[in-house]
Amino acid sequence: MSTGLALTFFGASLLLNVLSSAVLAERLDQVGERFRFPPGLVGLMTALGADSPEIASAITALVGGQHDLGRGVIFGSNVFNVAFLLGFSALVAGRVTMGRANLLLNGGMALAVTLVVGAEAAGLLGPLGSGLVLAALLLPYVAVSSLRPSTLTRLPLPRAIAGWLAAALGSEKRDEDAAEREGEADASTGRTMSAADGLSILPMLAVIVATSVVMVKVVVVPGGRWHVSEIVVGTFVVATLTGLPNLIAAVRLAAKGRGVTLSSEAFNSNTLNLLVGIYGPSLIVAGSPTSHQGLLSIAWLVAITAAALVLGLVRRGFGRWAGGALVAVYAGFVLSVVL
Repeated sequence: MSTGLALTFFGASLLLNVLSSAVLAERLDQVGERFRFPPGLVGLMTALGADSPEIASAITALVGGQHDLGRGVIFGSNVFNVAFLLGFSALVAGRVTMGRANLLLNGGMALAVTLVVGAEAAGLLGPLGSGLVLAALLLPYVAVSSLRPSTLTRLPLPRAIAGWLAAALGSEKRDEDAAEREGEADASTGRTMSAADGLSILPMLAVIVATSVVMVKVVVVPGGRWHVSEIVVGTFVVATLTGLPNLIAAVRLAAKGRGVTLSSEAFNSNTLNLLVGIYGPSLIVAGSPTSHQGLLSIAWLVAITAAALVLGLVRRGFGRWAGGALVAVYAGFVLSVVL
């Protein structure tokens, strides 16, 4: 295949992929609002829809033996998510407010999962050991994210833990109010979710998977001819471009003042990417050792996640200064991996 034809296929697949992902994320968000799911759960659903291009691309590459490309897509996407979903969104919106307890819940979990999956990818933990740790972390987290603060009073939890969780989930009230106002505005303009909107979820998902397969198959053609390594192609080309739907969803949430849902989307996007795109395939496909550039990407991912968590906790969210700092960290990440 010629380079020009490969780029044409890649561009057309990317366009369909991004548009389908944006529609899928919006539909899942509408489903959550239609059935009045807690904002934390809505963020999980939005993250799952917006993450589908990265996950599909990474799994396609890993199953096809392109391990550096697959890992690069996930690690690059996760660094991009922290820098742009949180940082760039704050630059655009001016200010994204998040409760400290809620930020610690979502960001702390993302950091913990990053450390565990990163250790497994680096060969420091086996699949069984890392799987047990992940299960112990994630099962309670998903259960808690699906609750409302009033439900906590009926659970047999120590008072200190129940109080902290109530504070984390209680900060979702502002997001619920914003979602209700948005729903009222949609109703006044006649824009309501129909059965056809709900049925569009499956076709959109099918298009995302199909176009992700095409992108992974053709992107290596120009990369190989221009002597660009798979890890660089995956980390910056595929990861950044497939991350655009996530960025669109994040900016939309930030503009609507839904900081808690944005926090859930950004951090849970990374958690889902690592679980489904890195850890899951490692249980099925025997991969090669992680390259030096891959290990460097893991280190940057841990660093930027920890930095975002600290900045968010200190400022109760992200302003333009903190947002600019995260984008600057991403620039350092690009230089270090490329050079």
